[in-house]
Amino acid sequence: MTHPMEVSIEEKRFPPRTILIVDDDPDDRLLAEEALTSCQTPHLVRFAVDGAALMESLREQLVNDSVEPPSLPGLIILDLNMPRMSGLDALKELKSDPHFSSIPVIVWTTSHSDTDREASYACGANCFISKPNTYGDVQHVLCDLARTWLLQST
Repeated sequence: MTHPMEVSIEEKRFPPRTILIVDDDPDDRLLAEEALTSCQTPHLVRFAVDGAALMESLREQLVNDSVEPPSLPGLIILDLNMPRMSGLDALKELKSDPHFSSIPVIVWTTSHSDTDREASYACGANCFISKPNTYGDVQHVLCDLARTWLLQST
């Protein structure tokens, strides 16, 4: 066990990165958070309730962050169907802004539509995943995403 002010060797090698989950459904946010808690990847989880809240949060972080470069999320998991600003509209805005365009974005949706898949990739999504039906599958997929996208960028 490390002293509260010490950093473990694992944290030095792989410092915690933030996963930002953007989903208007509180049950889906809770399920994702619980699934990610079981992963062996050091990470923090934050939330936004729609695309507009996502963009507001990222822009606020740019202004208020004293770290250079800013400590932006290492991964965004983005639902498509949300109020105020849809996932596709948020994805377009993210990928057109040079401050945010390099953040990996995984579209995480109930949709199985080829049209949604094609539109997501056309807007710059790194991956399109239809939400699994079981908790075990959600856990497996989210942990794989965290390992793949967070560890490769450290």
